[in-house]
Amino acid sequence: MSSNIKDLNHEALELYVQIKLDTERLKKLKQEILEKTSEDTRIIPVKDSSFRIFKSKYKFRYILNKKFDKLSEEKQQELYNKGLLKIYYKINKEKYQQADAMNIKNDLDQYIVKKENPKRKLAVYLGDKTIEEFITEGGSRGVIEELEEQISYLQEELEEFRDQYGVDDLMTS
Repeated sequence: MSSNIKDLNHEALELYVQIKLDTERLKKLKQEILEKTSEDTRIIPVKDSSFRIFKSKYKFRYILNKKFDKLSEEKQQELYNKGLLKIYYKINKEKYQQADAMNIKNDLDQYIVKKENPKRKLAVYLGDKTIEEFITEGGSRGVIEELEEQISYLQEELEEFRDQYGVDDLMTS
């Protein structure tokens, strides 16, 4: 390898590590903000930008694990007929949560992965002034808008993937 490629790889590695460190720091800061804000707080203005806090509808996420795919169609249909599954083999959260709360055991329990949702989530929305500062630092508005669209799309895709395949913790808020 030429020294130029080694230099680029070294720089890329340093940047990768810094992004990981900054991501962890951002997660901690977001958690600290959530801990220090009241339950009624929905928007926190910062300069011309804002932080928005979202509340989770359910306390837990119920996810089918991979073993469920090996279950016979008859058994899946039976569980669906009991009202515990929805048409796309997603868990009927209301009914399963009720059954879980009353400690009613059923055949679906062995295929469930129970993950607790955070009570609230925090998202960052950049304002025009902050975007202009970013552009001044060498970025571009188009890059920001494209990244925001990609992030939004990927977050939706990730949620569908997690729900469909029982995969979690690929990305946190």
